[in-house]
Amino acid sequence: MKIKCTLFIASFFVIGNFSSCKKKPPLHKNFTIQNCQKDTLIKVEGLLGFKPAKAIYLKIQGNIDDSIHISLTSIGHDMGPFFVALPKGKIDTVLKSEIYEDDYNLVYKHKNAKSGILNCEIISLLASQDTVVIK
Repeated sequence: MKIKCTLFIASFFVIGNFSSCKKKPPLHKNFTIQNCQKDTLIKVEGLLGFKPAKAIYLKIQGNIDDSIHISLTSIGHDMGPFFVALPKGKIDTVLKSEIYEDDYNLVYKHKNAKSGILNCEIISLLASQDTVVIK
């Protein structure tokens, strides 16, 4: 009886380990910056969920009346995988890098911008996954 009980309990651990091996879907987080005349900091949590590094894409679309800065920075640090200065006008750009931590800040600095809207999408994948289609 003890052997059957032990095998029954062990089967849950085996099934649980195999079910966790499934490929996890990419993580999408969308943010809209509507008030482009104010600097904005958005806390982005849970990008990894588990280690190791992940590939990360930052997709920025919109229209702005003056140049701006956007960065993704590690919390408590001034640096991160992205820092980009974007010119005025129509913006449609995708940046790619790797991340090593779970939580980041998306930092928007308006410089002299007074009007416009920006849509930012963060997509993260395991570094071992092959491709991501960004439309």
